[in-house]
Amino acid sequence: MSDTEEDLSPNSGLVKSVERLIGQKLSSDQVQYWQRLQDMFGVSDEDPIVLVFVLLGVHQHLFNEVPARIQEATDKAIAIHRTTLEDQSNIVAKRLLEQLAPLFIKAVNEANRQGQEHAGGRQGSSWLSDNKNWILIGSCFLASALGSLLVKIL
Repeated sequence: MSDTEEDLSPNSGLVKSVERLIGQKLSSDQVQYWQRLQDMFGVSDEDPIVLVFVLLGVHQHLFNEVPARIQEATDKAIAIHRTTLEDQSNIVAKRLLEQLAPLFIKAVNEANRQGQEHAGGRQGSSWLSDNKNWILIGSCFLASALGSLLVKIL
């Protein structure tokens, strides 16, 4: 049965009122639903109960749109959060590198000095075995690299 607006009811005031309140046209299925409801209860446009139907129509429209609006807001918040995390990880990585570079250069210079001092001393001795600064420097560098990688992945 293909009903059009004219086939169902001459009482289209309900549909027009709902459309005005929600600010958009109703779909043909929605129009048919509200016109059938109005016909089923025999409510005319002049009947005060039509106001309740109008409010129900607005409520139904808002209820149907809420999940899509929540999903849209969630997607937007996640995108903003992801961008913010990437920016923060880049800033942290740059700052760590800026702070670690002088320490690394200092450690290398000290190792060179120690290597020159110990050149005639022990066999097999190296900066890595004598100086433990490399552990701290390497750990910091790996932690910053891992942090940046994880943020990029997430």
